[in-house]
Amino acid sequence: MSNTIQAADSSVPQAVAARIAAVRPAPADVAQPRAAAQEERKQVQIDPQEMRKALQEAVEQLNDRMRQMSRNLAFSVDDKANRTVITVTNSTTGEVVRQIPNEIVLEVSRSIEDFKGLLHNTVS
Repeated sequence: MSNTIQAADSSVPQAVAARIAAVRPAPADVAQPRAAAQEERKQVQIDPQEMRKALQEAVEQLNDRMRQMSRNLAFSVDDKANRTVITVTNSTTGEVVRQIPNEIVLEVSRSIEDFKGLLHNTVS
């Protein structure tokens, strides 16, 4: 007797369909969590001004903590590039030792933001 399935055996597709039905959830079971997730997304309101305010407060707290620990790290937010900037300075001279991201990356980011603004204005 052979272990291969013959095409003439009509019970094979029914058996495969029965196994798939047993493993696959019913459409109603799948739709219910999706609907709940969509409803949750509708309820969550994101206020950009509140997020910006929270970010500024976090930056101020980080800077205060660094001052207390006598570290020369400063955290800031570049408004035009919309990026967080970390600056390491020399405590005696005040010279910037390192900036993350560096000034070139910030300039490129600012240019991209400007271009997006121009593109948006010309398309509208």
